[in-house]
Amino acid sequence: MRALKRLFENNERWASLKLKGDPNYFRDRAKEQDPLYLWKWS
Repeated sequence: MRALKRLFENNERWASLKLKGDPNYFRDRAKEQDPLYLWKWS
């Protein structure tokens, strides 16, 4: 569980850095997404 917690903390840190450099980073990336298929994970 410690590894999973560390993974999420690192992900949050990474996302924060991306948003500091470009406040629209994730919004712009989402516009580029146009998958042919959508998968649902159970």
